[in-house]
Amino acid sequence: MEETDIMKFFANYEVLFVEKNHPIHLNTEPWSHVFFLHKGIAIVKRIHADGTEELLRFAKENNFIGIPNYFTASRQLAEHDTSIYACTDCILYKFSANDFHTLSYQRPEILESIIIKIGLENHLFRKQMDNISHKKTINALASLLIDMKIDTPSGMQIPACLTNNDIATYLKIHFVTVSKMLHALIENGILEKREKQLYICHYEKLLALANNQTTLSQEV
Repeated sequence: MEETDIMKFFANYEVLFVEKNHPIHLNTEPWSHVFFLHKGIAIVKRIHADGTEELLRFAKENNFIGIPNYFTASRQLAEHDTSIYACTDCILYKFSANDFHTLSYQRPEILESIIIKIGLENHLFRKQMDNISHKKTINALASLLIDMKIDTPSGMQIPACLTNNDIATYLKIHFVTVSKMLHALIENGILEKREKQLYICHYEKLLALANNQTTLSQEV
C-alpha cells in the first residue's frame, strides 16, 4: 500500500512526524491505533520485566506497524510489552484500529497483502536464525544488510541507524562478533566505509552470502 492508498481508503488519519530515537508507541499505551510507516525506519522492541530490551523487527517504509497487536488486542491477548521507536526521522499515518477493521472486511485483498508481507518477513528471519544456529553468522548478517539497504545517489547504503548493537540484538549474537564480521566484509571488498557511513560496493558477493551460495574464510 502506498501513500495515495492511505488517503484513498482512510477518511480519518493523523500524520505523525517522529524524530530519530523518539517513541512512536510505548508498551504502556493501549493498542487502539495502527500505523503506516511512510518514510524512515522504525524498530519494534519487546521490553522484558527486568527492563532489558529485545529487538523484534526493523520496519521499513510503506509498511504497517502494529497489525498483529491489533488482532490480539481484540481478543484481550495483546502483548503490552511492545514498544516502537523511530530509528531515523519518520513520517507515519496513524489511524484507528476500528477503521482498519472495517477496511479489512471491505477490502480483503489489502489484508491479504499485509499478511503476505508479514509472512515474508517471518520467513526471512527464520532463515537468518537457521544460519545462526548452523554457525553461518556471516550469511545471516549479509541477509540482514541486503534487506535493509537503501539506494542513494552515492550508492547502496547501510542505514546509519543500523548499529552494531542493534544488529547483535536482532540476530542474537555478540556485538563484538558483528564488528569482526563487518570488518571481514570490508577486507573482502564487499563493503566500504566512507566518512563513517557503510556502503555496499560488491552487491553480487553480498547477495551470494545472503543466499548461502558462498562464505568467507574470515568468518567468526
